[in-house]
Amino acid sequence: MKQPYLYFGRKGYMARAALANGDYSGTAMTIANALMLPADVASGVLKPSLELTHRCVTAQASAKRSAIVVAAGPRPGTQAFSGAPTNIVAGEVSILDSATGSFIDGTNELNINVVGTDGGITPHANDFIYLEEISFAAEVLPFNATGADICLPAASFISAQPLAYTAGAGIHWDGTAQDATQLIFKPLAPEAGGGVKTITMIHTANKYKEICEAMQELCNSQVTEEAIKVHHLTASGQVLHNAFSSRGIKVYGMSIV
Repeated sequence: MKQPYLYFGRKGYMARAALANGDYSGTAMTIANALMLPADVASGVLKPSLELTHRCVTAQASAKRSAIVVAAGPRPGTQAFSGAPTNIVAGEVSILDSATGSFIDGTNELNINVVGTDGGITPHANDFIYLEEISFAAEVLPFNATGADICLPAASFISAQPLAYTAGAGIHWDGTAQDATQLIFKPLAPEAGGGVKTITMIHTANKYKEICEAMQELCNSQVTEEAIKVHHLTASGQVLHNAFSSRGIKVYGMSIV
């Protein structure tokens, strides 16, 4: 009997409390906490597929933002920098993917250069740092690798479970509130010891009901001649099925276990 097959591709997303010294070596990035495994990158050479962003919660004076970061400007759609742009005002959002902003070392540890070290930014401990995958690059985590993508029969979908999402205080750098939902699929080969498949989405807040409706629509689809591409990244950016986007759902991150 023909049935729909659903294809999901990952989207890396990590939000962390800021550190004044920029050294995040205590916690290596993993598929579990960052939804991706970026390859090592030298200082100031972030892949174009990655965006690194600082969101200010507590204002700071005394030139905490370097001239390089000032020149990169705020993220589009966020408030303009203050009259003294090397100072940081609450609510401002700074682009850090420019030259000398950051690097990822040999053990998948993020490091952000600070003012006085190499022309980056010195955040307050109340602030947040976001590393987000915005397009596909094999250097981040190739497709066809475990945890990168999966295609599942719609008939194996069991349930959707709402989850609390608290990273970054549950707020994206643009101020949008976020939630998470876990999609659960039954084992494809239980006789071989295979476990349930889970897909966790970080998404626009208060959209759990709409996600359930979107999954119902896809599972009842008459498209059986090809896999339904629910979500994936291309070299040009993110692709999200209309069943989700038409319901006002934006996906910030997606992990596959």
